[in-house]
Amino acid sequence: MRLHVNKSSAQSRESGFTLIEVLVAVAILALGASGVAAMQLRALRMTQQSGFQTTATQLAVTLADLMRTDPELARLPGSPYLFSYQADAMANNTPSSLACMQHICDGATMATAEVQRWQLQLQQALPQARAVVCHDSNPATANRLQWSCDHAANAAIVIKIGWSAREPVSTSATSVAKEPSPHIAIAVAI
Repeated sequence: MRLHVNKSSAQSRESGFTLIEVLVAVAILALGASGVAAMQLRALRMTQQSGFQTTATQLAVTLADLMRTDPELARLPGSPYLFSYQADAMANNTPSSLACMQHICDGATMATAEVQRWQLQLQQALPQARAVVCHDSNPATANRLQWSCDHAANAAIVIKIGWSAREPVSTSATSVAKEPSPHIAIAVAI
């Protein structure tokens, strides 16, 4: 009698990948790639916001230097250095310094022209820029900067600058802010 060996069972143990194993591996690879892409996008946004913060700080220092050229004018209640500016509200604002170049101007007119030029630089450098320069003894409350000013006569002059940030907005009940707070606030020593 002869024994018959089944060759098909010996061949079924061949090594290789099944279609399900390949699909699982592709899904895991896709999940990892999407995580890397999300981290890259977040890094690019943070780099952009860091650049905006650097630019805003440089612009604030420039405005503070302009104020230091005429400290008496900067301290006056109706000073051209004390203003509130919203870039989208004054999109077509052009500096009036041409008149000062052609004629002799007083300090207030020259300061107004310099502030308008500064506002134009702010508008070009930051998206939907906003700036408030005022006397404020408390520019921050609860570890958060605020746009409002107390206009106290003995308070420091504070330059507050903000811009449109593309950060996700929290929808929790604890953050019920209607407008974003300033990104930087610098007190000017004059």
